[in-house]
Amino acid sequence: MQRVSTARFDNASFPFATSQEIDVRLCTVRATAAHTYVGELGWSFTSRWSSRSGRLRRVARAGRDLGLIKWPGDYAIDSLRLEKGYRAWAATDA
Repeated sequence: MQRVSTARFDNASFPFATSQEIDVRLCTVRATAAHTYVGELGWSFTSRWSSRSGRLRRVARAGRDLGLIKWPGDYAIDSLRLEKGYRAWAATDA
């Protein structure tokens, strides 16, 4: 993310369970330091729908050579979620 944002992502500047508005190239997004859907520490980014796909491409290109950006697919993400014991958002106790 440091390649596409001037925001600082270290623990002192961006503690767990906090939320900040950050820049991603020429756009502003809401970033939240939290557990990901598959149970790992990470960030959640929220932005206007109209410019989302361009931002995702910029982030993916910026991290491609590091081998950090991978698109695992929906079934893989669901499998990782189950491995951690996380329930799906739509699950009920019925």
